[in-house]
Amino acid sequence: MTGTIGTTIVLVVSPSLNVDGRKAYSTRGQLFDGKVDRRVIVKRSTMPFCDAARVLLAEGVRPGDRVRDAPRWFAA
Repeated sequence: MTGTIGTTIVLVVSPSLNVDGRKAYSTRGQLFDGKVDRRVIVKRSTMPFCDAARVLLAEGVRPGDRVRDAPRWFAA
Protein backbone atom coordinates (compact mmCIF):
# COMPACT_ATOMS: atom_id res chain seq x y z
CA MET A 1 0.00 0.00 0.00
CA THR A 2 2.92 2.35 -0.32
CA GLY A 3 2.24 5.36 -2.46
CA THR A 4 -1.54 5.37 -2.01
CA ILE A 5 -3.35 8.18 -0.25
CA GLY A 6 -6.67 7.36 1.39
CA THR A 7 -9.64 9.63 1.81
CA THR A 8 -10.63 11.00 5.20
CA ILE A 9 -14.31 10.60 6.03
CA VAL A 10 -15.72 12.82 8.78
CA LEU A 11 -18.26 11.13 11.05
CA VAL A 12 -20.43 13.50 13.08
CA VAL A 13 -21.57 11.68 16.24
CA SER A 14 -24.37 13.02 18.42
CA PRO A 15 -26.40 11.59 21.29
CA SER A 16 -29.60 9.79 20.29
CA LEU A 17 -32.67 11.39 21.81
CA ASN A 18 -35.90 9.84 23.02
CA VAL A 19 -39.25 11.30 21.92
CA ASP A 20 -39.25 13.49 25.06
CA GLY A 21 -35.87 15.02 24.08
CA ARG A 22 -33.76 13.25 26.70
CA LYS A 23 -30.60 11.30 25.88
CA ALA A 24 -31.34 7.67 25.00
CA TYR A 25 -29.77 4.75 26.86
CA SER A 26 -29.80 0.98 26.49
CA THR A 27 -28.69 -1.67 28.94
CA ARG A 28 -25.21 -1.35 27.34
CA GLY A 29 -24.93 2.44 27.76
CA GLN A 30 -25.71 5.70 26.02
CA LEU A 31 -26.90 5.56 22.40
CA PHE A 32 -25.51 7.68 19.57
CA ASP A 33 -26.37 8.60 15.97
CA GLY A 34 -23.76 9.05 13.25
CA LYS A 35 -23.85 11.18 10.09
CA VAL A 36 -21.56 11.47 7.09
CA ASP A 37 -22.20 14.45 4.80
CA ARG A 38 -25.46 15.14 6.69
CA ARG A 39 -26.68 11.62 5.86
CA VAL A 40 -27.58 9.43 8.84
CA ILE A 41 -25.72 6.14 8.56
CA VAL A 42 -25.97 4.97 12.18
CA LYS A 43 -28.99 5.25 14.49
CA ARG A 44 -29.06 4.48 18.22
CA SER A 45 -25.70 2.74 18.50
CA THR A 46 -23.50 2.21 21.55
CA MET A 47 -20.48 1.88 19.19
CA PRO A 48 -21.08 4.46 16.45
CA PHE A 49 -17.56 4.29 14.93
CA CYS A 50 -17.55 0.51 14.54
CA ASP A 51 -21.09 0.48 13.18
CA ALA A 52 -20.35 3.37 10.81
CA ALA A 53 -17.25 1.58 9.52
CA ARG A 54 -19.34 -1.51 8.75
CA VAL A 55 -21.92 0.57 6.86
CA LEU A 56 -19.24 2.43 4.89
CA LEU A 57 -17.47 -0.81 3.94
CA ALA A 58 -20.78 -2.28 2.77
CA GLU A 59 -21.29 0.86 0.64
CA GLY A 60 -17.95 0.32 -1.07
CA VAL A 61 -15.63 2.67 0.80
CA ARG A 62 -12.04 1.46 0.54
CA PRO A 63 -10.59 -0.14 3.68
CA GLY A 64 -7.62 2.27 3.52
CA ASP A 65 -9.82 5.34 3.95
CA ARG A 66 -9.83 6.97 7.38
CA VAL A 67 -12.88 7.71 9.49
CA ARG A 68 -12.45 10.50 12.02
CA ASP A 69 -14.77 12.37 14.33
CA ALA A 70 -15.84 15.92 13.69
CA PRO A 71 -14.59 18.66 16.01
CA ARG A 72 -17.10 19.56 18.73
CA TRP A 73 -17.79 22.99 17.18
CA PHE A 74 -18.66 21.25 13.88
CA ALA A 75 -21.25 18.94 15.44
CA ALA A 76 -23.15 21.75 17.21
